[in-house]
Amino acid sequence: MMQTCRVLYQAGIPLLLHRVDLHLDWCSSPNDLSQMLNSFSLFISADPTRRSLLVRELSIAIEQRRNIDSQSIRTFAQVLKQFHNLIALSVSDVEYWFSLLDSSFEDAVCALPNLCAVNFNSPNDDLEINMTATARVLNRLASPVRLLDLECPSPSAQDLFGILRNLAPTLEYLTIRNLTLTSNDIVFPRLKAVALHGIAGEDVSESIPPLIASAPNLRTLELFDHGYQSIEEARENNILAQQQRQSWPMLDNVTGPLHSLYALGLQCRARAVRIQYFGMEDVESYRQMQCVLQDMRPSTLSMFGGPISH
Repeated sequence: MMQTCRVLYQAGIPLLLHRVDLHLDWCSSPNDLSQMLNSFSLFISADPTRRSLLVRELSIAIEQRRNIDSQSIRTFAQVLKQFHNLIALSVSDVEYWFSLLDSSFEDAVCALPNLCAVNFNSPNDDLEINMTATARVLNRLASPVRLLDLECPSPSAQDLFGILRNLAPTLEYLTIRNLTLTSNDIVFPRLKAVALHGIAGEDVSESIPPLIASAPNLRTLELFDHGYQSIEEARENNILAQQQRQSWPMLDNVTGPLHSLYALGLQCRARAVRIQYFGMEDVESYRQMQCVLQDMRPSTLSMFGGPISH
């Protein structure tokens, strides 16, 4: 319809370009991949002044690593540089894109001026990922990023707060997977919500003291999928760490599995607590529940089975 009606064509372009999904999974060869990037670049370049400013959200995904023609990357990067109104960027397999011999894609991302939400993930868990390129890009971003979702496929020793130093003045919402929190000398004054998935290290208690120090104004804390070598030792260490360095005055919302909240040993009040559980058949679960309630003294308590929705 849009191809036969000029009015619909002109009206439809803003709708189509508001959110662009370049999901390259279907490409069976490097030529297909290059052709898709070239087609998109040519479409934007046909009316660059108007079309480049219509793109507000961009998602780039590729499941299998392939060599892409350097010229296609450079052409796409030139188009990307013109997305001055882009506010949300999602890149799958960031280490692939940011480790290309041609750095034009990385340079274009780092130069974007108005990004508010960034999602970088590396789903290829069969590959050696050290987050080196991702760390470099995060330290080069020119945008005032407020929301960051960062995933490493397997536990990484890369210190998260260390690589987020550039975002400290603006970051408000943070979701991390398989990364370590060790730095406590960098303060994120606006950080209000953190979701921790599979922290790299023995247990989540190792990451709570740096989080308290670096996010003094935190309001929401969510815990997902944490294991412990010794849940009692984790709780003891975490309570001791909070006694040595004062915890938050109060949190608005805390969510997590019962065993994670017990090991957390949070020594501050939380207005609302959501506990994931799979039954309360044993005496130990009741004991842990009692300790959690004594720790946080919530005004509202919710309990639910199954995975945590996020």
